[in-house]
Amino acid sequence: MNLLIVLLYLTTAAAFVSQSVDLNQVLGPAGRVLKISPDLLAAMLFAATMVWLGRTKSLAMPGKYLVLGVILLLHMVVGAIINQVSPGAFVWGVRVYFAFIPLFILPLVYRFSDLEIQRYLVFVLGLCLMQLPVALYQRIFVYPYTPTGDVVRGTFQSGAIMSIVLVMAVGIMLALQLRGKISLKTLLIVAPIMLIPTLINETKGTVVLLPIVLTAVAFFHAEAAKRIKLLFISGIASVMFILTFTVAYDVYFPDRGNEGDSFKLIKFFTDEALGDLYKDLEEPKPGRVGRVDSILYALQELDKDPVKVAVGLGIGNVSHPETMDFVKGEYGDLYEYYGAATTTYASVLWTTGVMGVLFTLLILWCMYRDTSYLRNRDSYTAAIALGFSSVAICLPVAFLYKDLVYSNVANVLGLFLAGYIVSERVRIQQNERSRMASYIVKRQPNRPLNVGKPASIPGVLQTRN
Repeated sequence: MNLLIVLLYLTTAAAFVSQSVDLNQVLGPAGRVLKISPDLLAAMLFAATMVWLGRTKSLAMPGKYLVLGVILLLHMVVGAIINQVSPGAFVWGVRVYFAFIPLFILPLVYRFSDLEIQRYLVFVLGLCLMQLPVALYQRIFVYPYTPTGDVVRGTFQSGAIMSIVLVMAVGIMLALQLRGKISLKTLLIVAPIMLIPTLINETKGTVVLLPIVLTAVAFFHAEAAKRIKLLFISGIASVMFILTFTVAYDVYFPDRGNEGDSFKLIKFFTDEALGDLYKDLEEPKPGRVGRVDSILYALQELDKDPVKVAVGLGIGNVSHPETMDFVKGEYGDLYEYYGAATTTYASVLWTTGVMGVLFTLLILWCMYRDTSYLRNRDSYTAAIALGFSSVAICLPVAFLYKDLVYSNVANVLGLFLAGYIVSERVRIQQNERSRMASYIVKRQPNRPLNVGKPASIPGVLQTRN
């Protein structure tokens, strides 16, 4: 196993444990090293990747991503200049947005074999399965009397992010099974194990995200003739999960709603869900900002300056209150007061403005198009592309549910798989062009030679009489 793959595994493992609230509390001051370990390993991975690039001189980089990346970086620099972001805050912002870009670059430089990517996915699967015993331990032993499921978060910083990652992992597993890369028995054993933590952590968004993922995989996998059957099966699976979630919600959270009420989850979605999204407060209150509110507050405040509507307040300028002083942004107080970290959309709006949100969605659309090119082929890469199609469809909804900008796991896994799919499309296109050129050369008929003039037919080997 070469150094690049070792660093990939270490960075992924570090991402899964570095933001664990309980583990960092146990470690105390030593937890600071754990928190920055993914960043340090990603930096080492970047250095090793550049060395590999220098040796191979091979880079499967589509021009569109290079252009979008440069424009986005310039946009952030302009926003930082306009808002006079301090050097420390700017460096912190760059770290937040670009710390794990090496995971995207790695597959562009190093081509993974099917066996290598399969082993990596098995490793990630093991880390996902690890969430069940950790979640059960938290629910039963650490927080047995806590009336909320938010404290059940596995090794993640929040239960909602754990649920989002596990749901998307189930989508990729389903895609692998439909393409015959894993057995149905394996899927039926592994998927429930990954979904149990979402039942005991009160992440109600799971009942929305999982049906989207299952439906997307079923829709993109089958031809029109088989699509209705698969969509029907995915619908049945979604309904079964929702019913199971509803029962689990009544059992584990009896204090929710009025005493004696049944089907509290249904009552939440019919009576309380809108209020959870939009509280319509005249003034924001820390901890009470709804998800839609967080976006509206950002637009409302930025709208006072048209330039800031476009570029935001600058990356790193709206940082967590607990951030060290020398990297703390000027608008750190907005982080909690306006719920800047409530959703991904709000987080990106505050720091990069409307243009930043549009760039984010455009990049996601480009990645979806790359999965569309690959997913109908017969290969291991195509199966992964099918699963990632569901991720690309689900992410805009997940962005409204939780802030994923600061999630190490979501960024590491998302950027690596995106880079893998992007690079494979480039390499497949290059191979197809090469085969087409070879075919044209072989099929080109011989032309008569002109007397006194040497024949010159580009691409065709000439022989002397």
